Amino acid sequence: MLHFFDFVFFKVSDWYKANKDKNPEDAGSGIISLFQSFNILSLKMIYDQIVYNTIYLNKLYVLILIVSIMVFNYFRYQYFDNHNYMHEKERWDALSNEKQKTIRLSIIIYLILSVVIFWGFVLFYGIKRM
Repeated sequence: MLHFFDFVFFKVSDWYKANKDKNPEDAGSGIISLFQSFNILSLKMIYDQIVYNTIYLNKLYVLILIVSIMVFNYFRYQYFDNHNYMHEKERWDALSNEKQKTIRLSIIIYLILSVVIFWGFVLFYGIKRM
């Protein structure tokens, strides 16, 4: 599973690099952290809704979760040579064009679903509380 996130990191960083960002690796690890946080929080909201029929989110819990994921990803993509931008670029370039297309499509679907599911639950819960 982490290999998929490695490719998401690479493609996000690559996009930022193409747009002349000064720190594309930082942006890539930040964006991947945001989406991983969306996923974990979405799963928690689904679980809470099913089990408790309401959603319990503590601000401190959310803050600790996001910061923990950001620190993990920052160290993973900045300080480990087997996961940095150049290594991921080599892995990406070694793939066939068909495999690259499949992964690129998977990344787009993942990003869209992450946003839709997370914000869908946030809106659902917000409307339900009114």
